[in-house]
Amino acid sequence: MKNRAITTVIASVAAVLAASTATAVAQSQRFPDVPADHYAFEAVEWAATVGVTTGYTDGTFKPARPLSKRHAVVFMERYYDEILGAEESEDFTRGDMMVLLKAINDGTIRDTESDTATQSPSDEGASERFPDVPVDHYAFEAVEWAATVGVTTGYTDGTFKPARPLSKRHAVVFMERYYDEILGAEESEDFTRGDMMVLLKAINDGNIRDEADTSESPPPDEETAPSVTYTAVAVGAGHGCALRTDGTLDCLGTYTDHVTGQVIQDVEIPGGTFSSISAGWNHACGLRTDGTAECWGANTDGQARPPRARIQFSAIDAGNHHSCAIGVDGRVTCWGANTDGQATSPTRADFVAIDAGIWHTCGVHSDGSISCWGNNSYGQADAPIRGSFDDVAAGAVHSCGLRADGTISCWGTNNIDIYVDQTAAPEGTFTTVSSGGWHTCGIRTDGTIACWGYRQDVEDATARTSIPDGTYTAVSAGWGRTCAINDRGENVCFQ
Repeated sequence: MKNRAITTVIASVAAVLAASTATAVAQSQRFPDVPADHYAFEAVEWAATVGVTTGYTDGTFKPARPLSKRHAVVFMERYYDEILGAEESEDFTRGDMMVLLKAINDGTIRDTESDTATQSPSDEGASERFPDVPVDHYAFEAVEWAATVGVTTGYTDGTFKPARPLSKRHAVVFMERYYDEILGAEESEDFTRGDMMVLLKAINDGNIRDEADTSESPPPDEETAPSVTYTAVAVGAGHGCALRTDGTLDCLGTYTDHVTGQVIQDVEIPGGTFSSISAGWNHACGLRTDGTAECWGANTDGQARPPRARIQFSAIDAGNHHSCAIGVDGRVTCWGANTDGQATSPTRADFVAIDAGIWHTCGVHSDGSISCWGNNSYGQADAPIRGSFDDVAAGAVHSCGLRADGTISCWGTNNIDIYVDQTAAPEGTFTTVSSGGWHTCGIRTDGTIACWGYRQDVEDATARTSIPDGTYTAVSAGWGRTCAINDRGENVCFQ
C-alpha cells in the first residue's frame, strides 16, 4: 500500500508532464529557456502567472539550475502567501510533505520509469515509529525515512499526525532540514528549479495522493483538540491578548494608569476582526483586517489614541507609553509620550518592520538596515550598521535584531543590577524575536523557544527555566511573563 501511493505521486507528476507536452502548442512561451516542449513548461508558466516566480532579471527562468535552499524556501512561502492566502493548506498534509521529500531524495521526480518508482518492497520486518502511521499507511515509508534522517522528529506526544494540514512554517522547516541534514549543502544538484515548479503545481492541482487510498489515518481526536485556536499573542505588564484563528480577540488582565495609579478593570475590548496585535506596558494595539489601527487600555499620554483618519497600516507596535505603526506607503507614524523622542516619526518612507520599546523605538528598512530613535543612555538605540535584518525587537535598555540568515544580534547594556544577560543572544537560527522590558525570547527554526535576560532569582544562572517543551509558531515577551502559541494553536504562558 505504501509504495503504491508513492508511485501515485510519481505518476501524478508524470501526468503533469504529459499534460504540458499535450497542450504546449496552444501555450505562449514566457521564458526563452523554457520552450513549449520542456518537461516543466506548463508548471513554470503556471508559477509565473500566479506569482510563485518572476524569473531572473535577464528574462530567463533557468529551469535546470540546481535549486538553492533559499529559493526552495522562498517558492514554498510564496505558494502559501500568493496561492493559498493562508498559513496552512487543507489539501497538503504533513504526510504528503514527507512523500514529496522522499521522492526528491530518491531522484524519482523526473525518472518516471525507474525501478525506485515502481518497486514495492515487502513490509515484512517493518516497525512503526509513530502509532498513527501504521505500516499500511500511504506515507509510512516516507515518514520512517524522514524520521531516520532527521527531517522530522514528530510531536512530543510521540505521534506524527500525518493527516494534519501542513502549516507554512512546518513546510519551510522541513525543506530547510532536507537541505541541512540530508544534502549538507545550500543547493541540490539533483533537484532543479524546474522540478520545484512541477511539484508546486502538482500540490496545487491536488495530484499528491491517490484519492481512492483509504489508508489515511483519521484526523486528531476532536475530544483532545483545542476548542479555540490562536495565531498570535501579545503580553504587556498585567494584561495580554491572543488573536483567535477567526481574527477576533481574547484579552485578560488589568491596565494601570501610571499617573493616577488607578487600575482599570473593565477595559472594553474592541470587536471585529484583526490581522495582528501588540501589547505595551498598560495598553494594547491591533491592526484590523481593513488595515486601520485600534488601541485600548490606559491612555494617560495618548498612547491608545491612534490617528483617527482612516490611514491604512501594514504593521503596528505598542510600547511603554507610546505606539508606532507603519503605513502602506512605508512611513512610520507614532503617537503618545515623547519624552525622549521615542514617538518622533522618522522621515524615511521605507520601513517594513517596527518595534516600540520603553524609551526608544526601532525599525527595519526595506534594504535590511535598522534605525532606532529615542533614549540611548545605554546604547539601546545604537543600531548595527552592517548586515541585513528581517525584524527587530526593542526592550528597555537593549535591542535585538533578527538577521536575514536567522541569527540574532543584540546591543545596549547587558547588566543593570539583576537585569542581566539582556544582550546574550544564543547561537543558532531563529524565525522570530520578541523583547519585553528586560528579557527577550525567540523561536528557533525547529519551533522551540529560547529566552535570555532578566532572572527572577539572581542566583539562578539560567534565564527562563520554565520554558515548556514543544514547538511554537508565535511568541510575545512581556514585562516578566511570556506567552506563546504552540503548533496546536494553544496559548501557553510561562515566566
